[in-house]
Amino acid sequence: MTNAMKDNSCRQNADRFLAGDGTYLPDIVLPGMKHATFVRSPHPHARIRAVDGARALTVPGVQAVLSGPDFARQTRRVAHLMPTPPFQPLAWPLLPIDKVRYVGDPVAVVVADDPYTAQDAAELVQVSYEELPWVTSPQEAAAKEAPLLYEEWGSNVFMRDTFQHGDVDAAFATAAGILDERFDHHRMCGFPLEGHGVCAYREPSGRLIVYASTQFPHQLRDVLADITDTRLTSIRVVSPDVGGGFGLKQHVTREELVIAVLALMLPYPVRWTRDVTSLLDHGIHARQQVHEVKAAYRTDGKILALRAHIVADVGNPLLYFTGAGPALVTASTLTGAYDVRAYAFELEAVATNTVPIGGYRGFGQPQAVFTMERTLDLIAQRLAMDPAQIRRVNLIPDQPRPFISSTGLSYDTGSIRGQFDRLLETTRSKTNSFGSADRGSDTYTGVGFACYIEVNAPNVHSLAGRYGAFETATIAIQPDGCIIGCVGTKDIGQGNAATFAQIIADELEASIDDVVIRDGDTDLLPLGMGTMGSRTLIMTGAALRDAAHQVKAKLATLAAYQLGVSSETVRFHGGACHAPGKKAVSYQDLATLAYHTPHLLPPEIEPGLMATGVFHARHAASAPDADGRMNPAATYSSQVAAATVHVEPCSGQIMVTDFTLVHDCGTAVNPIAVQGQIQGSFAQGLSAVLFEELKYEAGRPANATLANYPVARASDIPRVDAVEQNTPSNLPGGVRGIGQVATILAPAAIANAVDNALRPLGITIRQSDLTPSALRRLIGKADAHTNPVAGAAWLEGLFIDVDTSQLSTEDPSAD
Repeated sequence: MTNAMKDNSCRQNADRFLAGDGTYLPDIVLPGMKHATFVRSPHPHARIRAVDGARALTVPGVQAVLSGPDFARQTRRVAHLMPTPPFQPLAWPLLPIDKVRYVGDPVAVVVADDPYTAQDAAELVQVSYEELPWVTSPQEAAAKEAPLLYEEWGSNVFMRDTFQHGDVDAAFATAAGILDERFDHHRMCGFPLEGHGVCAYREPSGRLIVYASTQFPHQLRDVLADITDTRLTSIRVVSPDVGGGFGLKQHVTREELVIAVLALMLPYPVRWTRDVTSLLDHGIHARQQVHEVKAAYRTDGKILALRAHIVADVGNPLLYFTGAGPALVTASTLTGAYDVRAYAFELEAVATNTVPIGGYRGFGQPQAVFTMERTLDLIAQRLAMDPAQIRRVNLIPDQPRPFISSTGLSYDTGSIRGQFDRLLETTRSKTNSFGSADRGSDTYTGVGFACYIEVNAPNVHSLAGRYGAFETATIAIQPDGCIIGCVGTKDIGQGNAATFAQIIADELEASIDDVVIRDGDTDLLPLGMGTMGSRTLIMTGAALRDAAHQVKAKLATLAAYQLGVSSETVRFHGGACHAPGKKAVSYQDLATLAYHTPHLLPPEIEPGLMATGVFHARHAASAPDADGRMNPAATYSSQVAAATVHVEPCSGQIMVTDFTLVHDCGTAVNPIAVQGQIQGSFAQGLSAVLFEELKYEAGRPANATLANYPVARASDIPRVDAVEQNTPSNLPGGVRGIGQVATILAPAAIANAVDNALRPLGITIRQSDLTPSALRRLIGKADAHTNPVAGAAWLEGLFIDVDTSQLSTEDPSAD
């Protein structure tokens, strides 16, 4: 490992961002640029009878008012490209023509000289509606008598999938006990600091240039080419600096497409931006699901079989790629880190008269972990069993590797049992001190666990109906010695530039200061799969390594010619090539030779000093096999966590006082980036369960402002005690994912801790919403009264008697 890889302070571009010199979408100002505002539906469900923009067009500065039929004459419809069945057929116009299907549905767009004029004029657009019955609850929407969003479907079920592996019926018939529970996962919204936006114009040549705050520039380009029947080379999409994405910006939205098409229809650039608060009202929401779970178990706590009926809300599902993706991930990963050999699920992704639901950090995995971890704790309670012990009984064994889960996931992780042992050792001493501190107070203390094996770098084809499990990158050494790396993923705040620069500097044994990373531009590479799914370092890092190896071979060839030696004797160090008894020749000199004086090279050496690298995870499947099983991932990471909470029943306040995480991210290329990803993902996981909940009342968002949709503050978020226990993967560089770890684990661990704390009051946690008001309602339903010492007394019996040294030598999950 070189100094570049060891440098824990390396963060390229940090000075630029800290100085306020980032270039975000709102910073892009083009000559003659106009501004767009959308006219949005005030009704959850209604037929559009007429759209009249005549009054708006009389306002000085207004350039155009366009609605659905105007765009339908210019473009094809967008389609989800997924197989039917299990998906319903669905292709949609850029703006609705027949019906609106949620409050905030864009009906028309106003273009004006400035955003304020556009907003004022939008209020003058007259839309005639015929209101229709609506439904916002996914369970009610799945009922036969529910009002239909799409009559041609015959129901509101957008996608239905079933799966079974193993003899589930036999396991339930022979089980010592059966747990039958329902778990509710609430609706929420990701909160990047930069909301969203797009700016587009047409060059004199007719080429369309689009600037968009997106995680997936090539996907936006491809969809634009689809709907405009245009060659890919006629469209360039550039993603400037992006102020956070968290999955919301991996989808193509109708607003992005409308603005791009406007630029083709109008003779000037057009820009639209969405602020953070409007994400709550008409952005992309996430997470809402209902799980009905039955678990068959033995007297020792071993789960023999699991049945799940999952109803996932997808809102009005007009997203590409499909917003049903997280629900598919939830169903396929529900068994998580546990050896459940018989598993069946029925999944229904249901359309409702609400904002589209799509990806958010974790992408369906937080719901799976929450349900599985609560199931384990509830079984443990029935059996009077320690929560730590029941996990040890059910965790996957250390061998074989890969371990194939019931749904076909091919786990290549290290020992998650070893991680859990280490977690217990780390947590035990802390927990004893917390317990004794609470005696005589009105605060209850609890500890909760959660374990998970995370899907890393999934095959994008399984969600988008195209693309795959590969990535490309190029590396070029310039005549001035600068090393340029071009990648198809997009830095959305993770610090990718620093990590990629470290990889290149290490592989080429050069100075990291000589490396420049370029991303977010469809002109750089033919195709890039974007940033999502804990894939960026895994896929792009491998492609960069491949390119670097090719460049290094070319350097050796050039140096051998220049020095008069065999290329096998050439060594690399400090940005130069060395050979025994010869003067070193720098990469800059070799690049100058390759570019500026190629006539001096022998015929067998081609000019130039650059290469394109490709990494293809061929083992990551694009579709299920004949049995419905599928391994979509390039690799997997594993993590276990323990949360300690203080709960005040009277106020409903929950304070997380400690969060300990033992994680395996493989080879940590940039340790400071790893720390940042862990702490940031924990902040979102904590906020999701303790602060955030989006509510619908009377068919419309009821709390779509920051005044009544709180998010966690810095003072609410303790520092994560993160412990590494890394096992290199078999992929280039030995890396695994880390970007979603605590977002996935924190809600489950915190919920288990709250349940542990409030058990003396007869409270059982069956919902992911643990905001103060939600907790007070739970306590009120239980008619519970505070007991000043019960919480601490219960804590003293938690997992203290687990002898991890003995547990590590056995495999209690074996039949």
